[in-house]
Amino acid sequence: MKQKLILITLLTKLFVFPTMAQLKYNSIENEQDVQLNAEDILNMDLDDLMNLEVKVGNISGTTSKRLPVSVTTITKEQIELSNVQNLLHLIQIYVPGASYWRHSEGPMIGMRGITSDRNNKLLMTLNGIVINQKAHNGVIHELEDWNMEDIEKVEIIRGPGSVTYGPGAIAGVINIVTKKAGELDGLKASAQYVTKYNNKTASLSYGFKKEKVKGYFHAGIAKTEGFIPDGMLMTNDSISVRGINQPGSVFEAPAQTYMGDFNDEPQIKLLADINFLDDFNFTARYNKSGASVGSYSTPQSKPIIGFDEKNRKILQNYEDRSFQSQQQLLLSLKNASHIESSNVDIETEFAYTSADYLRTRPASEIYDRDQYPYTNIFHETNSFDNPLNLLQNFAENSFIAKTTALYKINDQYKVALGIESINTHIGKGWGDDARDFRMGDGQNIVNGKNSTSFITTPSNINISKALNPDSIEGKKYFIVGNGWSTHDLGFVMEANLEFNPYFSLLLSARADKNTYSDWLFSPRAAIISELNDNHVVKLVLQQSNKINTAEQLYIANRTNSTGDVESVTTTELIYTGLVSDHSLINFSTYLNQQSAIGWNPGTKSTTPIADLSIAGFEFDYQLKAFSVFAGFSHAYTKLLNYSLKENVPHTFLSYSEFSLPKTTEEIGSGKGLIGISENTTKLYIDKFLMNRKFALHTELATFWSFNGSKGVQNVVVNAQKTDEDAAKQKALYDEAFNEHNFFGTSLFWNATFSAHFMEKLTVQVGIHNILGGEHARIDDQVNAFNLDQLTWSKYVNSANYLVEPRTYSLKLTYKL
Repeated sequence: MKQKLILITLLTKLFVFPTMAQLKYNSIENEQDVQLNAEDILNMDLDDLMNLEVKVGNISGTTSKRLPVSVTTITKEQIELSNVQNLLHLIQIYVPGASYWRHSEGPMIGMRGITSDRNNKLLMTLNGIVINQKAHNGVIHELEDWNMEDIEKVEIIRGPGSVTYGPGAIAGVINIVTKKAGELDGLKASAQYVTKYNNKTASLSYGFKKEKVKGYFHAGIAKTEGFIPDGMLMTNDSISVRGINQPGSVFEAPAQTYMGDFNDEPQIKLLADINFLDDFNFTARYNKSGASVGSYSTPQSKPIIGFDEKNRKILQNYEDRSFQSQQQLLLSLKNASHIESSNVDIETEFAYTSADYLRTRPASEIYDRDQYPYTNIFHETNSFDNPLNLLQNFAENSFIAKTTALYKINDQYKVALGIESINTHIGKGWGDDARDFRMGDGQNIVNGKNSTSFITTPSNINISKALNPDSIEGKKYFIVGNGWSTHDLGFVMEANLEFNPYFSLLLSARADKNTYSDWLFSPRAAIISELNDNHVVKLVLQQSNKINTAEQLYIANRTNSTGDVESVTTTELIYTGLVSDHSLINFSTYLNQQSAIGWNPGTKSTTPIADLSIAGFEFDYQLKAFSVFAGFSHAYTKLLNYSLKENVPHTFLSYSEFSLPKTTEEIGSGKGLIGISENTTKLYIDKFLMNRKFALHTELATFWSFNGSKGVQNVVVNAQKTDEDAAKQKALYDEAFNEHNFFGTSLFWNATFSAHFMEKLTVQVGIHNILGGEHARIDDQVNAFNLDQLTWSKYVNSANYLVEPRTYSLKLTYKL
């Protein structure tokens, strides 16, 4: 009878905020969490940290050492000491095995061998709310933001996390935790300058603490010119640097500016976090950023600025044309409470997110005057937001309601249930004319027959055909008017059963349904064994799923087909051990079996492309002794099997299987992943002096064995029709690998010195990429298309990379 009463109470309270008049509540946060601030955690011993209760990768709560996931937590102090440029660099330093590479869609993160031409294999969450772009890109916000002053910590789950965070987390989860009310009492200001990029960042934070209310407010602005990077670009017959050859050469145009602001508009970040009545927390956050998109292979362009008397185009000098700009607003109201009578904890949250996205074409000179139906259009083609120069232009708006209930049967057994409802509308960008809306892999989802997408269409085409997905000169358009809406519904449950220290079970399952998808089921079983207080072994079996992009799901629905689903099945063995009072080891080995979705060059759309198996291990050692904090990690990733789906000629994932055009022949080029190094070694050291008044931080990240990317040589050489051509291509690639460091070892070495004066002023001086030159190299995408002709055209590269420069930084922080 008592259990029935508990169940009725739980269901009654599931979707409503408890009121103070009904029940007496206490915060559900762990008592340690309530009392601990960042400084307390910093001073904790490693064994205390191992037993700190957290909710990362689970919803029932468990200690750090018993987590059913491999997780890296980057603290506020590590962010401050390293003074990195952005989140990408932070991941590059601290997360075992993680890296990123550049693509024409922007920077792409690789984790445990899983990557893609878009960051849609990961989930990014902000205080637990998913902020992925659903329609096209996946993770796009936050990655290149210079200002990270409002971030308390970043939690990165290495491996699948869909069972906890929702569909899409097949490679990992990046959870950004912002600073909260109570974090600061007073005023804090900071200013930074970074050479080479000519970056200037300033921020101001204010916090207060009252009896019933606490608040934290932050505002930041970053202005960055960027720079034209060094690098190497290889076509089928030569290797060179952009911008140094004679006019008319494929290398003539300079590369896009690296990390420069979109349209000379600064990045802006605003945050307000208010805690009131102890149990309620309101968060509002606005973030605006933008940067050049292109990889080193993407050149600058000469935009059209008019026409002469003979109707010939007048071109301006070279300038950047390939940019993306994003803005995001998040509003959240969260309540955490405890029902004393039934020993049930409830956490409920209502949130609203809105994101605006714009991506420009890499060139504008592709248009002729007789293609413009409007006489004034050609005078405006130089602007970034002109309809002629847009590839993507839309906004996403989501209303989110979610609640989690935790029932503690006793100290050994806990059961948690959760439900999440998300209503999303995809339509025109903020403040835009509906006619400017466009999206889709081929920019084929538009507002209507008067869409500005058709400005570049010859006037003799009957635009009315676009009312249905009919062919317009071989291209299909989907008319959506003011956009469309979808509903996502998710249910999650978890049972944490600690039978005894040597044998515990953590059983989790999640079911998700999108308007345009079937039900997805993501289960997980973790067997946990504490050999003793300091050594824990965990065996984790799970499956994670993700649906296709929202634009592809919509097209599938309109064409009466089923939305595609991507899945990964993972077996992982994790060991966590305190080997001394001052040192901690985490070791994990895993096997991923993935059915991948990605860019299909054959259909020029995002579809299922390959089945693959990936294995690897990660070793992570942490030292915390006296005045030294240090960490060392090594990760190894290996592609075991790879098989292309039917009618997929090749992918950006691997050259292990490659179908030649016009034949059924396949070329084997070894087992390797493109853009992912098989070996990654990282080290960081923090040394504190004179009671923390001075701190020296240094870090080293090395990426080596890019065997998958080097597989392009086998593909191209084996595709030649004569031995002479094969020898020529082999010599070219040998030169690229041996003399120009294509896909060679990349080494990033940074150092920062911090000094605290008068307990209020902190001065920080840093040097990034100390070795400079080709040591700090980021590989771009590798192409080997239409092998009967070797490339799309002479303007498409076969391989390329860009070099991150040596930079110096100065940062001042003052607290009042």
